[in-house]
Amino acid sequence: MLSDEERKALEQARSNITRGNDIESAMLILEKCALDGVIFTGGRLNIFKIAVRQILNFLEEYKDKGYLDVVREKVKANETVEKQSKEIDNLKLMIGDEETFIQFGEIIGEKKVKDKIKAKIEELIKERNKLNFESDCMLIDDIDNKIEALQSLLDKEE
Repeated sequence: MLSDEERKALEQARSNITRGNDIESAMLILEKCALDGVIFTGGRLNIFKIAVRQILNFLEEYKDKGYLDVVREKVKANETVEKQSKEIDNLKLMIGDEETFIQFGEIIGEKKVKDKIKAKIEELIKERNKLNFESDCMLIDDIDNKIEALQSLLDKEE
């Protein structure tokens, strides 16, 4: 019988493994299914099969690499994740509201996201053009700063 903590860990692992390669989740699922007799029911995917495939792919990818090569790749991947996290945080600050940011998605480099950023720039320009310079000077400056920040993101990605 699984404890609540183990059950939650397995559900999280199941969620992680269906979204992409996650070797830790795959190992947890393989261990629980093969050694503890846990059976996943429901859903369209065979989670055990996905876990085994991800582990085999991992072993195939790293069998000819040395330990230092693996560590270097992991460090480089972590640096990329940190850089993208900082860019996402900066984008959140520049856009100003969480709801608008969520519409952009979480990966800066995708064409879909670039198109949404361009659409947001056009929307901000239209909004700015509707304002009266004398009475809305502060709001216009704020909109100009957002447009400039979004444009710099587009320029950097291209």
